[in-house]
Amino acid sequence: MTVKNTNSSVLADLWARNNEGVAALIAALEEALTSPAKIAALAAIELPAWGRLFDWRWTRAIEVVMPAAVGAAYGDPQRHPEIVAAGLAASLGVEEKNRSLARPTTWGAAGVVSSQLAYANFLRQRGARGDAASYVMGGLVAAIGLSKAAVSDGPLRTATGVGALSTAVLVALANDGMLRAQSPAAAGLSHGANLLAASEALTFLRAWRERNDKKTWRVAGAAEVATRGIGKLLLMRGLAR
Repeated sequence: MTVKNTNSSVLADLWARNNEGVAALIAALEEALTSPAKIAALAAIELPAWGRLFDWRWTRAIEVVMPAAVGAAYGDPQRHPEIVAAGLAASLGVEEKNRSLARPTTWGAAGVVSSQLAYANFLRQRGARGDAASYVMGGLVAAIGLSKAAVSDGPLRTATGVGALSTAVLVALANDGMLRAQSPAAAGLSHGANLLAASEALTFLRAWRERNDKKTWRVAGAAEVATRGIGKLLLMRGLAR
């Protein structure tokens, strides 16, 4: 009976979290339709995902601009300079990923890591400290990331390892239960961070395997870009509240 009750509780929690994420995304999309800058940010999220799927090269520039566009749409340079700066740093990371996926550059790793640590620092300023459940989430992300680094070599190993740790910190803070309970937008923070972690995992898979069969990995590339874009949207919207 206890095992059944525990399983039911876990499933109920997962269902509630799923509904929470869907509600946060719907609210973000509805809000975005009220602002030209946010509509442009949505377009910058969607077009590159289709571009990856159908190999539209002209969308690569939009893909690079997307994090900065979302940061500019949701972050006021006066009130939220960290959000704007993090968006610019993330755009640098995307540019370097596109330029040299299998052999990450120092600039690319710096862009990704600095943007994630900027988000994490802003979360700490908002009172996020993490709890047992969020630490488990962060630890899981770190373990998966470091295991990926272990099977890599050269620059990919270093970038994957460092990126895994910064992503784990972000996930642990964004999943803080007390922070998530503050508002629907704050609840979306955890889903945004989790989607960014998923995007980084897909980036690694493409870097590791795409060189062998690029056509097969178009779907992974589209999923990577889509999860990154939606993750940025939910995260930056929550941080700007």
